[in-house]
Amino acid sequence: MRVGLTGAGGHLGGVITEEARARGHTVVRMDIPRVYSECDTEALAGLVRANPCDALVHCAAARNPRTRQELYLNAQLPHTLSRAYHSIHADRTFIHVSSINVLVRGLTDRYTESKRRAERALDDRASIIVRPSLIWSAQERGAAGRLRDFLLRMPVSCMVFPGNRHLPVLDSAVAAQIVTLAETASPSRVVNVIGDTAVTLWQLGKHVAASHDRRLIPVPIPFRSRRLPKLLRHTDYTNFDEAWVPRANDQVVLPFTLNGPPPT
Repeated sequence: MRVGLTGAGGHLGGVITEEARARGHTVVRMDIPRVYSECDTEALAGLVRANPCDALVHCAAARNPRTRQELYLNAQLPHTLSRAYHSIHADRTFIHVSSINVLVRGLTDRYTESKRRAERALDDRASIIVRPSLIWSAQERGAAGRLRDFLLRMPVSCMVFPGNRHLPVLDSAVAAQIVTLAETASPSRVVNVIGDTAVTLWQLGKHVAASHDRRLIPVPIPFRSRRLPKLLRHTDYTNFDEAWVPRANDQVVLPFTLNGPPPT
């Protein structure tokens, strides 16, 4: 099977590549044009023709979208790419990797809003939308690596206590779910992928600091305010807005532990 993949150079894209290849599939890396005017349906259809694949996973995204191109990549490109792909392969699977952030009330940052716009545009049931919660890496890639770099800047680190509350999922487990969806030619639907254990940002930071023999000092923030910098807020990423459309058809709950991958 040939699995097309955008965002192959990112954290999740790299893990999806590893998982797909481990199952004997060929990963077709599809690089999205960096010029806004080259991202229309016709241009993307040419990209699809040049890179034939049995399923396409759209994983590319800007973590902090600011430019017009980055906002387009997050908010509009998923629909345009899906339309281009299905114009050539009408009966094949297109998977868009969104974020569980879209279900968290009070989140109005550019990343979350751009992901919400993408889901609204894709709400024609022609594609599969996968919403993973915080993706955690035992190898300290992605979010775990960024947290490590923050904590290792100084010999003694300070961190908000208790910080945001998440339902983390291991990157390998999320990749396995996505590859399985691609393999089974699943019907179009929305799938939430969350962990089974609620963990605070402080707990994640303490785990990373301990693994590098670093001391971590808690900084209590006794009040809540949207005016606080994002890193100082106590956002609950486990409290979902069930009224959000498109509604999830399935919710996959995966085992999570900070002590390493769950037993197989």
